Amino acid sequence: MLQRSPDGRPPSMSRLEPSVGTARTRLRPMSADGARRASLTSDREQLQRVSAIARTAANIASRASLESMLSVMANEIQETDGIVGTQIILVTAGEKKLRMMGSAGFTRHPEFFDTLVECRQRGAPLATYAVLDTGMQAVYADRKAEMLGDSRWAPMHAYISEIEWKDFIATPFGSPEGIGGVINCYISPHAEVGSALCRFLEAMAEQAALAVDYHQLMERDRSRVRRDEQDRIARDLHDAVIQNMFAININANVIESLIRSSGSPPEAASKARDIQHLATTVQNDLRAIIRQLRPSVVAELGFAEAVDSFCAATSRRFGVPVSVVLDVVHRVDPAMADDCYYVVVEAVHNAVKHSGASRIDVFVGSHPSGALSATVSDDGIGMAAQSSQAGYGMASMRHRLAQWSGVFEVRARLPSGTVVTAHFMSPAPIETRSAR
Repeated sequence: MLQRSPDGRPPSMSRLEPSVGTARTRLRPMSADGARRASLTSDREQLQRVSAIARTAANIASRASLESMLSVMANEIQETDGIVGTQIILVTAGEKKLRMMGSAGFTRHPEFFDTLVECRQRGAPLATYAVLDTGMQAVYADRKAEMLGDSRWAPMHAYISEIEWKDFIATPFGSPEGIGGVINCYISPHAEVGSALCRFLEAMAEQAALAVDYHQLMERDRSRVRRDEQDRIARDLHDAVIQNMFAININANVIESLIRSSGSPPEAASKARDIQHLATTVQNDLRAIIRQLRPSVVAELGFAEAVDSFCAATSRRFGVPVSVVLDVVHRVDPAMADDCYYVVVEAVHNAVKHSGASRIDVFVGSHPSGALSATVSDDGIGMAAQSSQAGYGMASMRHRLAQWSGVFEVRARLPSGTVVTAHFMSPAPIETRSAR
């Protein structure tokens, strides 16, 4: 995660060059008195730090959100001797926009980043950006005094004066997802910055990177589960509810014809028409819901690409050559393109499943008026032999064409086979313009 120095040692153990302000980015030399104190407490501190890392690792799997993970981590770091303030900041690659994901030691400051940006605009050098650019941990000796003595940091003076601190350590981390961040630690004036503390913060930075990776993985899993569930609902609506509404519409049309031929009162025929209209309205509403749950392949790929991709996939799956000629150069209505695509899909499926064809040819063309034409032909057994098996599919295609004042034709192909032709004429469905 962290870049190493040319000599192979971790950056906290390397010679760090000055890069921000006038402070040197280096490790503070430890005094003799400090060394004696360190020898007396090193065992306790080591146990404390190892425990913090272990607790943080356990929390990664138990927290629902990335913010809660990193907030817990900030509090774990804060429990370390000598650290009086902790910030965990995330930045997305390319954006350079900072987000506070965890903080301890400071009071909540909603305008923190606005104030930080103001300081940057005044020319103040930000350690957070510096270590993100280098990818290496940096220690800033006497950072508080430096900032308080620099007028460019004036907007932040009140914030940094909330706690007693002296030195500052910035430790970057990154993830394969392109999300990086920095752990900023404010060190007590009574504490020494040693290599053990720096290594501890590097270890916590690796835990932060792990938390980001884990969160991204979980989000992808949740997103996939949501998409799968939406696809299932959309499929159920299309395969069951919409088909039942289609059947209701057809039966209402038959009832209206029977009423008219039997000489029944006009009110009865009117009620049958009302049922047809209601069924059509419900169908359109359900289709709109399906498009929201599962955007059509036409919306995702574009009309021509969707037809080409479907035909290629069908050819691979069933081993039947499907040739495609696309002449779609004019703008077409998205809803019309959607219906035309599904007519092509249904016609090709019928040819593959029912005709025994050894070859299928597909042509789709657009017209300056906005109309669309599609032709699907095969060299199979012919329409008479397969019509009884493809009854519903034919009815579904006719219904899609009828909404666009379209023309649907099925004829024999010589010497054998079937030709299905669909012409979508109207710029909008004549019965359902208001619904769409």
